[in-house]
Amino acid sequence: DSHLVLGDELNAKLATVFEAEPLSMNTTVGFSGSADVGLETSKITFNNKKPGGETIVIHPVSSQWAVSNMGSQLEGEMSWPGLDITDRRAELHMSGATLKTEMERHRGLWIGHTTLDQEGAIFTGKGKRFVVKGLHIDAESGVDADGGLLNAIANITLESVDADGEMYGPGVYRLSMSNIPVDTVVKM
Repeated sequence: DSHLVLGDELNAKLATVFEAEPLSMNTTVGFSGSADVGLETSKITFNNKKPGGETIVIHPVSSQWAVSNMGSQLEGEMSWPGLDITDRRAELHMSGATLKTEMERHRGLWIGHTTLDQEGAIFTGKGKRFVVKGLHIDAESGVDADGGLLNAIANITLESVDADGEMYGPGVYRLSMSNIPVDTVVKM
């Protein structure tokens, strides 16, 4: 179990914003060099006490990671209930998001599969309302048989968008790149 060790003065300041301990980590390391890591953040609430001041709430992030093959393979999941930002001019509410990944290090480059699902977001401001629902990103990268060329595909889907009463969706965007030299990407 790992915990941030902070001075009394800083802990007092953080206690006005963080609901509990800002960051905690639980790690189990195996004899083979593998590790299971759990990372947790605390809920963050910031209230500007001035008239018309903003309120920001960042909900806690929870994640579990499995690191293996001497740090060259990573598999994990991170979930985040979202955030809320409100002031006298505008509001933003982002609902839950989940990130899942299975990656492997290849010649200094992380390749593999990652998905992101975000339930939705609502932005209201200046008399306008913008609602996004059902964002899904599915990204896959890999190398050819010789390991010298990178191929990557990203599929982005969106259930719907409501732009102040104008409805759009569902939408699909696909990005594909192939035969990109791995060494060039690593240098960049």
